[in-house]
Amino acid sequence: MSPAAAVLRARAYLLRVAEPPAPALLRLIAAVGPVEAAARVRAGAVAESVARETAARRAVERVDDDLAAAHACGARLLTPEDPAWPHWAFTALENAAHGPDTPDGGRPGAGDLPTRGACPPADHPSRLPAPPTQDAPASGQGATGGGGVAGGQAPGGGVAGGVAYREGAVNGRPPVGGGVAGGGVAGGVVGGVVAGGVVAGGVVGGGVAGGVAGHVAHRGSAVDGRSSGGSAVDGGRVAGGGGVDEAAGWDRRGWIGAGIRPARGDLAPPIALWVRGPGVLAELCEQAAAIVGARAATGYGLHMAGELGAGLATAGFTVVSGAAIGVDGAAHRGALAAGGPNVAVLACGIDRSYPTAHEALLDRIAATGVILSEYPPGSVPARHRFLVRNRLIAGLAAGTVVVEAGLRSGAQRTAADARSLGRPVMAVPGPVTSGRSAGCHRMIREGAVLVTRVEEVLEEVGRLGLHLADPPAVPGARPTDGLSALAVLVHDALPARAAQAVAWLATEAGVPPNAVRAALDELVRRDLVEQVGGRWQRPQRP
Repeated sequence: MSPAAAVLRARAYLLRVAEPPAPALLRLIAAVGPVEAAARVRAGAVAESVARETAARRAVERVDDDLAAAHACGARLLTPEDPAWPHWAFTALENAAHGPDTPDGGRPGAGDLPTRGACPPADHPSRLPAPPTQDAPASGQGATGGGGVAGGQAPGGGVAGGVAYREGAVNGRPPVGGGVAGGGVAGGVVGGVVAGGVVAGGVVGGGVAGGVAGHVAHRGSAVDGRSSGGSAVDGGRVAGGGGVDEAAGWDRRGWIGAGIRPARGDLAPPIALWVRGPGVLAELCEQAAAIVGARAATGYGLHMAGELGAGLATAGFTVVSGAAIGVDGAAHRGALAAGGPNVAVLACGIDRSYPTAHEALLDRIAATGVILSEYPPGSVPARHRFLVRNRLIAGLAAGTVVVEAGLRSGAQRTAADARSLGRPVMAVPGPVTSGRSAGCHRMIREGAVLVTRVEEVLEEVGRLGLHLADPPAVPGARPTDGLSALAVLVHDALPARAAQAVAWLATEAGVPPNAVRAALDELVRRDLVEQVGGRWQRPQRP
């Protein structure tokens, strides 16, 4: 068996064994490779965190059946080793899922990260003392080569200045990334702190009592709160002032909150994907936007979804959605009508057409685009699987548009996942009396971008400087638009019939006669006045 075939079979086995998402299994795969990971899972020789995700099905061997079922419906297994894998799109998922190392390599437990707004526990890496070195540094001097604390100790057990582990620090600055200048804290940490890595980003001034301010990066680099994969690094941006607000919320740039945000295992990328269709997923995701919304959509919602889908396809963008009844289906049809590709993300096996009413629609999508699922062939749709697949919709697209959504809905979950990944969230407003638009209105109040036409969506998801939306054309332009204020006064004073002299116009308009003459010159140039026997009136239109 070739190495490529062994990797393919290993990932097919692991997809069957672990119910997505499986962050602990993904960490094992990253550490030892998919073939060795599959062997360890089969033997049960895995950490407890991995066993929790795989023990129930590790004896299920259906690789040949799954590959045959996929082949029968024209599908194939796409793995991260394939050039068509959307690495760039899924980098945000990887960054969101990564957390600090735990003893067994599994999910961070309650003691691994602090709750929002709380100081890290005593055994958290950010609170541990620096490893001892031969020449212990004095307070405020820093250390090199083995880590240290620069800036002295603050009341409450916190650290003021830069804290670096495994890489050392000089004068309160870590060797890689930004550092910390000034600022103090009571019971917390100011600056960029990394558990098992280096500091990325930093804070100038300010401090937080009982929390953590600044950017916290785990295993990845970040600049100004953005990682290389496009996801936001939590903690907000602080410059020259106070710390991060205790009240967590989000704005159009992404999640903002106090403290260290725990790793999001529920946003872990897929182990592999079952795909059907001729499209190359990596290429389709280079310019893509997601459109999601209510299943029980109104005529207004279906119209808006179709218009947005068609407009995005005309502009060369891929429409990503879930192929569900309602807004999803309307968005897919709009893109197909404009001759553009679609990516449909299923919550069931790739060999199933769900919903059944969309079997023909799914076939049309598969003819030009891609249908994908992380669930093995034969898997039935389930409520939790719809919620899990929403992270893929958010991750594959550069931004998510919500068209009609209740206060509690799957579309709200997709928007929340997009926010967590640092992707733009847009919402289409609806009637304030419509419960189906209540979720959209709440998202707009909380910072989502209000969009009413495709040009505004393109402005959010397009390349920097491209697809800038022009102001909407004002209907019913008047002939007097653009006149000076003086000319408007004189024009209003002009009689429709019975031309009048300049003195009469000056009295009616309340301006001096010389000003009336200047205004009449402007009106003549615009063909808005005519002279009759030395007097003036409005032109007689046929």
